[in-house]
Amino acid sequence: QIARALEAAEEYDRLMRSLLALTRSEQEVPLRASAYLQDLLPLLGLAAGRKLTLEAEGEPAELRVRRPALDAALLALMQDMPAGSPPVLRLRGTRLTPGFPVGAARQDALRAAGVTVEGSVLQLPTRAG
Repeated sequence: QIARALEAAEEYDRLMRSLLALTRSEQEVPLRASAYLQDLLPLLGLAAGRKLTLEAEGEPAELRVRRPALDAALLALMQDMPAGSPPVLRLRGTRLTPGFPVGAARQDALRAAGVTVEGSVLQLPTRAG
């Protein structure tokens, strides 16, 4: 029970940090892709209407994230997650696969946040050299 309580407290902490990040003025920050998405996962799950998991493969990738623009674009995208889609986000390096097609309106918001949309795969913004 203690382990479950600690896990719930950590998820709540990530959720609150993600919510607070949405209220900050825009800034561009370098972040590790898997850590960024893992921290945002509880909030993305709320937007999707169910608990999500993140499957990360490959070498840890560094991103250049425009916050809160990318956070908001990903949240909006997760609102479109169909009920039949697996609740899994797949990350391979800087490529994120949400598991469902990305609508045109969501593509515009993602592109404005620095993401390249290739079909149903999102190429997250990489850290400038």
